[in-house]
Amino acid sequence: MADAIRLLSDASPEKKVALGSLGLYLRRTDPGFSPAAYGYSGLLNMLKACEGLQLIKENGGHYTVRLDPSHSHSATRATPPA
Repeated sequence: MADAIRLLSDASPEKKVALGSLGLYLRRTDPGFSPAAYGYSGLLNMLKACEGLQLIKENGGHYTVRLDPSHSHSATRATPPA
């Protein structure tokens, strides 16, 4: 996940990416990708469970995500839901 966010956010001065763009990228690179396969109802819920990410609710209600600069991103993984 961290690699995808890093790749997509490099083009942004704020180093963030819209969740919709991230979801499209993940499905394009892995057509079988689904947060449900990991036990989540959607990408937002999956990202909320990942360590080392900053989710930002932007004006208008959409979310963006960026890597938390204070966190090591070698192993950003979602914690499975209980």
